[in-house]
Amino acid sequence: MATQLLPFMHVLIFLLSFIKVSVASDAVNWTTSPKDSEHFVGSDAILRWEYSTHPSNKIRFIKFGIKVRANESVTDVVIIRKDVLTRVVTFNKKSDREVTAPFDGRVSVLKNETASFKIRKLTMSDAGTYFCYLEPEDRIDGMPGNDEVKIKVVDIIIDRENSTVLIESWKGHRITMKCVVRKAITNSTVRFYWHRSNGQVLPGREVYFKDRELSQKTVVTDTDAQFNPVRCTAKTETTTQTLDIIIKRLHKPTEPVNVTVQEIRSNNTDCHVHNKLIWEPPVDDGDTPITSYIVEYKHPVFNRILISETVNDYREHVICKLQASGYPREVHVDVRAINKVGRGFRSRVVPVSFFKKPDAPQGLVKGEVFYDQQNRPNIKVVWKPPNYDGGSAIRHYIVEHKTVKTEWSTAANATVEKTQYSLQVKKSETYTVRVTAVNKLGVGKPAVITVKFTDEDVKNLARSNKSRASMTSSGFLGMLLLPSALSYALA
Repeated sequence: MATQLLPFMHVLIFLLSFIKVSVASDAVNWTTSPKDSEHFVGSDAILRWEYSTHPSNKIRFIKFGIKVRANESVTDVVIIRKDVLTRVVTFNKKSDREVTAPFDGRVSVLKNETASFKIRKLTMSDAGTYFCYLEPEDRIDGMPGNDEVKIKVVDIIIDRENSTVLIESWKGHRITMKCVVRKAITNSTVRFYWHRSNGQVLPGREVYFKDRELSQKTVVTDTDAQFNPVRCTAKTETTTQTLDIIIKRLHKPTEPVNVTVQEIRSNNTDCHVHNKLIWEPPVDDGDTPITSYIVEYKHPVFNRILISETVNDYREHVICKLQASGYPREVHVDVRAINKVGRGFRSRVVPVSFFKKPDAPQGLVKGEVFYDQQNRPNIKVVWKPPNYDGGSAIRHYIVEHKTVKTEWSTAANATVEKTQYSLQVKKSETYTVRVTAVNKLGVGKPAVITVKFTDEDVKNLARSNKSRASMTSSGFLGMLLLPSALSYALA
């Protein structure tokens, strides 16, 4: 019976070992692995691996090497051991395969890192697939770990700092793109190819410089397709490098918005009326900053441009009245934003008036009351000029007067240049007087007053007349007495 169980036990032990190994197969965990990379001839390559293991496992040694054939990992370039306590990785000096001849003196292990290697002064023959192999102390308790990375060595590299990576353009604009490479071998031949994103050969003038280390392509962006990305391909016998160039399309700005005009009064004798034009920037600046604005004055009827002014102070502009003769008293004004592409779209048109009708005369009051030569009562009204003449000199005043019982249509009127007027009245009537100033634009706002020839006015006039009569009589008596006095004196 025991003899029959013996083969079964061997099978069971084998299965248990397989199960144990399968469970432990993920005991090595790569926490950091290098990525496939490209390196220029003569530069250094640093390959960093980090890993963690099951606490019960320890790494007996680490192998770092290059695969000489695609299916094999032969020729261990470096065999190292790891001091777990100090975390210092060093070469295994006991190995007779420490470094193979092609890497002699150029491979080193970075200290204080888990498994990091440095290859100095790469050559074209250093290109290949490199591996990092972890060997656990207990092969039964832990499976080995293996990771690979591809290293490409090139003899030319794109000099992105001096090449065109992004360029701005707009319709009809000429641009020049540069594709610059650095060469490992000075006399090597580099061929450049310019293509569109769809593979089509890019037309345009091409110029080479500096022993064919620079290719320069000049094109004009006329159509939508010419704004698609451009690819420059540089080739040697062993290396191909590409540079993708983005063409950023710019536009003219859209129209300024919320354009309004606000009148400002001034004491400046040359320009009593100012109009402040205010606006907000365009919603779309064309993907490039606004550099200035242009304000254009147009004739309201013929729509021709009278004046064009560039404004560097954004979003407002003060407009004075047009001084030259022949300009209309009102113009149409619009605003356009300017960026590096050019002048944008016009804003909405706002009317701007440089002259207005004057305000009402100030301080209209009842003045002197008197009798005229026909002994008819008169009232004088006086006033001061308007505070605001409408930006144009006051030419004259219109005085209208009527009884309070009648309409203005029946009012008498007169044109005067002075700031006073006398009207003939009746003692029994009350009168309304209206005074307006007139400038070149027309009749302004009125000032109105009500006047009446009162009883007090009659008394004052009587006293005034009596006083004047008394003074006249005294003067006449003196003149009569003067000859008698003179006769007495002569006697």
